[in-house]
Amino acid sequence: MTATTTPPQTLTLTLPIPHRNPLTLTATVTRSTDPRRIGFHLLFPDDPIANFVGFPITHITLRSTPAFQGYASMYGWIQLTRERPPINPQAFNPEEKEEEEEEETKEKEKWTLDPLPITAGTDSPFAFFGVEPQLFDAPANPYAVDLDWTARSFLVRVEDCLMTRVLRPVVVLEWGYEVRDGERAVKLLRRLSRGVWDEHRGELGGWFPSWRFCASTEEEEEEEEEGVEGEGEGEQ
Repeated sequence: MTATTTPPQTLTLTLPIPHRNPLTLTATVTRSTDPRRIGFHLLFPDDPIANFVGFPITHITLRSTPAFQGYASMYGWIQLTRERPPINPQAFNPEEKEEEEEEETKEKEKWTLDPLPITAGTDSPFAFFGVEPQLFDAPANPYAVDLDWTARSFLVRVEDCLMTRVLRPVVVLEWGYEVRDGERAVKLLRRLSRGVWDEHRGELGGWFPSWRFCASTEEEEEEEEEGVEGEGEGEQ
């Protein structure tokens, strides 16, 4: 197995939140060079540690302003993933085929919930939830020869912090990796339109009927009523 060299990717966003001050999000995606350092020897003690080199490590942090802390800084992360064969294996360069990928995503695809193993099967859609929750994920499939793996990470908020099961989207990030003929490459970290959330509301509602997943347009209408300007700009 080989892995391409990928420089660290960083995305910083300032996100307006209704009834709260702006939230600062910082996302980093790096290529794993030392899987032991992030705990793979604990997750898979019987596997050679070198098997997990070359896959992405994603770490997303949140920072609220001092004016809003505690309950007012509670958010959740929901993550969906998709696995499929690589697109157009004759031309392997993940940085030059974004338009091709976008066309492919218009077709019917199978996305699955990506919970923590210890919470799988519970009546909660969250991968992480709490006060300024961090998202950390380091997916790896050491035996894959040809694989396109994509994650969509949704930051969501509860209007009353933690009292009701009503979720509103804040931001959507996409990232992942590809394996072609055993060569591993980290995908570009991208911010997607918040409308992508609406593509998955039906699936989420089917999996978790006791929760309400609000449309992204409901959020936009609320922001207009509050007099909040559009979403913050990020730098990549």
